[in-house]
Amino acid sequence: QNGLQHGKFSVWNESGSLIQKGEYKDGQEDELWIDYFYNGKKRYEGLWKSGDKNGLFQWWYANDILKQKGKFDSGNKTGKWASWYNTGEKKEVIQYKDGILQGKLRKWDQNGRLYLTGSFKKGGKDGVWTKYYPTGEIREEEKFDLGLKSDLRKVWYPNGKMKQREFYEKNIIHGKQIEWFSSGHKKSDGSFVHGQPNGTWEAWYDSGKRRSSITYDKGTRHGKIQLWYPDSGKKEEGFYSCGKKEGTWKRWSITGQMESEFEYQNGLRHGLCKQWYSNGEKTFQIHYEKGKYHGQWLEWYETGNKMKSNNYIHGIQNGSCIHWHKNGRKKIDCFYKNGEMNGKFTEWDSSGDIIQEYRYNRGVVT
Repeated sequence: QNGLQHGKFSVWNESGSLIQKGEYKDGQEDELWIDYFYNGKKRYEGLWKSGDKNGLFQWWYANDILKQKGKFDSGNKTGKWASWYNTGEKKEVIQYKDGILQGKLRKWDQNGRLYLTGSFKKGGKDGVWTKYYPTGEIREEEKFDLGLKSDLRKVWYPNGKMKQREFYEKNIIHGKQIEWFSSGHKKSDGSFVHGQPNGTWEAWYDSGKRRSSITYDKGTRHGKIQLWYPDSGKKEEGFYSCGKKEGTWKRWSITGQMESEFEYQNGLRHGLCKQWYSNGEKTFQIHYEKGKYHGQWLEWYETGNKMKSNNYIHGIQNGSCIHWHKNGRKKIDCFYKNGEMNGKFTEWDSSGDIIQEYRYNRGVVT
């Protein structure tokens, strides 16, 4: 009519089955529209008015089970909307006002068990939202204010014991956070300031013994840090300054034996750094300056016999370089200058016999 679609119409597929019917008025969808699956079952059915969805709409699965239904008002979802699984079990019930989420929400799993409840206000999550375990026990509870996380959030284990408590302010974690093991023993305890960890954070093993103690300043590690093994033996100890390692850092083996002792300055190794074998014998002893080797580098075998002796200046090898065999006999004797081998080079086997002997000049054999 006047070049616009007008009146009722129907569409069939190549097999002659009806797949759609509806009505136009002045070129716009109007009245009842129905779509069909190829098996002849309804796919959807809804009412239109002047090109807008207006009234009850329903959708089905191909097995003729209702999938979703709800009402539109001038193109906007309104009132209660419900959906189902293809088994017929209810999936979700939610409320709309003028096309915006407003009111309560409930969701179920495919076995018909409620797993989420909450509500919306002006399209944003609002009030208390609760998640459930399949057993019906509460899994999580958190509060929202117009879409933003607010106030206390709580999480539980399936056995009903508290798992975690934390606070939010305008969707940002802020305040005390505590975690527990399923046994009920405390797992960690610390605080956030506007989303960043702040102050001393403590952690424990499920046995109740301490695991770590770390200090933060506005999200940056700052202050003493201590780590422990499950048997209460100390594992590591050091200090941070504005997120960078500073001063002496020590580490112990699970048996209580000292493993290493490193010096740091502004996050870089600086000073004498030492490491030990599990039997107590020293592994190496190296001097650093601002993260670079500087001074003597010594290494030992596990027996306590020397392995290497090198020398560095600001990260570049300079001076005598001597290596030893495990039996204590000399293995290599040479000299470096500005990172290049220079002068006489001699190598011995473990019996003390010379294997090779050269002279170098600026890294090149002469």
